[in-house]
Amino acid sequence: MSEHIVYCADVGAPAKGNYGWVKIPLEGDPTVRVESTSLDQLSAEICADLDQGNLIALGFECPLWLSLPIRSEDLCKGRQPDGNRSAFAPAGAWVALAGLQSMTWLFSQVRKHRPDIDLVYDPAQWGLPNRPLLVWEAFVSGDAHAEKGTI
Repeated sequence: MSEHIVYCADVGAPAKGNYGWVKIPLEGDPTVRVESTSLDQLSAEICADLDQGNLIALGFECPLWLSLPIRSEDLCKGRQPDGNRSAFAPAGAWVALAGLQSMTWLFSQVRKHRPDIDLVYDPAQWGLPNRPLLVWEAFVSGDAHAEKGTI
């Protein structure tokens, strides 16, 4: 029987030790969790969970989509759900690019290990044959942010 596993990554710079992630199973004891700042360990944990037939919801705290306004004068404005943390502000732009690069690396590692699976962004597709990996945009704030060496 497959389990539902939630991962959430606080995107930062791995070399500076401020990229952190947590893994929490939805079934069973929620205090049984894995936390790390290692992307290599994140890749290994995801691959192990996929090998066990688990369904994975993998969230990244970085913009995963940009709005496409109808009017040109509305370009480069924040997305509605962002409030005062616009994806177009310097921090938003940095974390979007850092997230894109780290996700590309991570997904390439998973693809090498499991070329038979596809990731999805649509929850309705999650769990269909060969679609055990759901990617979603997370919002991490306050004390939940990764600090150097901890999460």
